[in-house]
Amino acid sequence: MLLPLIPSVHPSAQRAEGTLGLRQEPCIKALARDRHVCRFCALPAGSWQDVFTINDDHADTSADNLAAACPLCHGVQHIADAHADEQMRVIWLPEISQNLLNVVVRGIHEILHGEGLPCTLAKRPIFNTPAVSAAWRAYLALDRRASTARSVIDSDRPRDLAAALSALTPDQYGRRASLIGGLRLLHRGRHFQDGRDVYAEQLDAWFAKPAAGTPQPPNVKE
Repeated sequence: MLLPLIPSVHPSAQRAEGTLGLRQEPCIKALARDRHVCRFCALPAGSWQDVFTINDDHADTSADNLAAACPLCHGVQHIADAHADEQMRVIWLPEISQNLLNVVVRGIHEILHGEGLPCTLAKRPIFNTPAVSAAWRAYLALDRRASTARSVIDSDRPRDLAAALSALTPDQYGRRASLIGGLRLLHRGRHFQDGRDVYAEQLDAWFAKPAAGTPQPPNVKE
């Protein structure tokens, strides 16, 4: 069963305060236990898998609090990060869960990346195979849901949502899933590490077809 995926803003999650070191033994064990498969969307991310703290507290590295998470799902726990607004957009999509949205978006990105196209909406693809055309239209339709989000919370920026969640009382924060309602986070085809967009590298790793028996080098992020 997939774990629930709810935007969070625990102070320990701020990148400025550091992240869980994936070389730490608890994280290594958690990734091995979960077989490097995201427990929120059930998709593998290979060497780019991260570790999600289920109770939001990044200082709690107990085994039952750690879960493997792909970059798309892990980003939901970091909506206050410096690059959050570049990586995600708040949209209104009550029809599906955040978990399923991430699966859909990753599928869109796989199609675009497979054709050598950027996974952003900055520029319409020059050529359109049926698959690319369908993926682009679906992505654009999702992105247009940001206008509804703006009518709900007066913003489509993740960091504004983070500020709103930070202002909640502890009791309200505990009920944030119901308060958030149909708000979702749409991945925008970018993922920053140390100020550099590495999303294309992640996609290369996810969708490459290595020769049988070829070991994949780890890409440990500190």
